[in-house]
Amino acid sequence: MKVGIVHYAPVEKYPPVMNDVIDLDHLNKHECLVFTSGTSDPWFSPAHARIFRIGQDFFTTSVRRYWHYVHFALNVFFKLLWFKPSLIICYETVSILPVFLLNLVFGINTRIHIHYHEYTSIKQYRNSSLYNRLLHKLEKKLWKCHHVTVSHTNIDRKRLFLEDYRKILNESRVQVFPNLPPKHWYEVAQQLKTSRAIQDKQVISLVHVGATDLDSMYVQELLTWVISQSGKYEIDFYISYAFDNTLSYLNRLTTQYEFIRVKKPVRYEQLPEILTSYDVGLVLYNGDIPNHIYNVPNKVFEYLICGLEVVYSQDLISTNSFVKDHSINGCYPLDFSKIKFLPTTKNQEFNKNLFFEGLTNNENKIQFLLNGNESFIASKKSS
Repeated sequence: MKVGIVHYAPVEKYPPVMNDVIDLDHLNKHECLVFTSGTSDPWFSPAHARIFRIGQDFFTTSVRRYWHYVHFALNVFFKLLWFKPSLIICYETVSILPVFLLNLVFGINTRIHIHYHEYTSIKQYRNSSLYNRLLHKLEKKLWKCHHVTVSHTNIDRKRLFLEDYRKILNESRVQVFPNLPPKHWYEVAQQLKTSRAIQDKQVISLVHVGATDLDSMYVQELLTWVISQSGKYEIDFYISYAFDNTLSYLNRLTTQYEFIRVKKPVRYEQLPEILTSYDVGLVLYNGDIPNHIYNVPNKVFEYLICGLEVVYSQDLISTNSFVKDHSINGCYPLDFSKIKFLPTTKNQEFNKNLFFEGLTNNENKIQFLLNGNESFIASKKSS
């Protein structure tokens, strides 16, 4: 089967996309082309899939940015036209234009699956740029097609999406695919964690990985409390992106307190090596938007599979539901606005109940993408 993967932003910044490519790559049965924007560090290189990096995802002016949108869309469209894929996997609204154009040419002969990393409300779409509103109109036209399926990362986001668009597509064509780390991380992390086991460690080590922001996260609240604990805790930030005010705040604290550190960002594939050095992984999002409230962040799974305990904001309703529904050990909600203590045993065992029940196995997701949804295939034949 020929598979085309379209992801406008550089795939190196989106682990779920890389994991999907790797899973397809391991099958070594399908010809796979990946279309994405270029980056200054294009390190992702699957064994079999071919990656086309188009332009650079960095712009000094809005004119250059919009030119890249058009350039990317047309470039991908013509390459897909030549490739003639049987399946297209598209991620997010911003990637939709070349897929929409190809659908006008091939129609039902090419199955399309659209996965959303984030939930975007109708209000957010209305307040977005003119170009994004145009893309949203185009993707709604695609949703009406029986050969198009959609997925979100958790049940709550699926519910919100269907509440917004139930008149356009039915529930049978909307799937839930969590953003899970590679299954082999478990074995790697277990070996590393065992070899690094230190008894009677006096300081509890905390880690935060990813984008960091003072407004949408409880960064200040957490660090104020950590400072008040007089060195009982140490914390490292591996920051992939942050605004200048956030970096200035953190850098100022690192000069005052040796137990607060800002580290260079690391490649996704290096995370097991890094994370297994820590006791507790932090999820600091506050409930500023629905996308954060109804979210089970990638880092929850990444921390757990690497043997860390997880402390997350109680504002994250979907994370709380997931932890309860799957009886996850060592995963604790916390009111970061008034921290009294950090709920941790500092003796976390690996979550075998979670990771040996198939939740880190993307086989079902990949089989769905490759073989299609039987219910919508049947409805298509009967219509």
